[in-house]
Amino acid sequence: MDRSATLSLIHSWTKGPNLIKHMLAVEAAMRALARHFGENEELWGMTGLLHDLDYEKLKDTPQEHPSLVFAELESRSVDPRVIQAIRSHAWHWQPDAPEPEGKMEWSLFTCDELTGLIIACSRIGHKEVS
Repeated sequence: MDRSATLSLIHSWTKGPNLIKHMLAVEAAMRALARHFGENEELWGMTGLLHDLDYEKLKDTPQEHPSLVFAELESRSVDPRVIQAIRSHAWHWQPDAPEPEGKMEWSLFTCDELTGLIIACSRIGHKEVS
């Protein structure tokens, strides 16, 4: 799946602009880390874009996230490394999710939280110091 198809899938599953912005932020961070580690930027970027694909569909049962996304991604022949990284990014709240292994999985886990913090900080107003 290329980036265009990935974005189409995201827009068909996700309506909330803030969640889409979050997924785009995670994509950007994952691409930067892929460059840093000498890894495949497209693969890592796709992982960042898709990691919360089912979040809105599971808003009433967030502890089940990301359980709905796997069948969809497998039906589209998404690289199994992307699916595994998405599965492992839930390891701290889903008892069946594996702990992240390797750079891409740990990067997704950390970028998910880090981008949320950065976005929250950017929304806080500040007074000019004179």
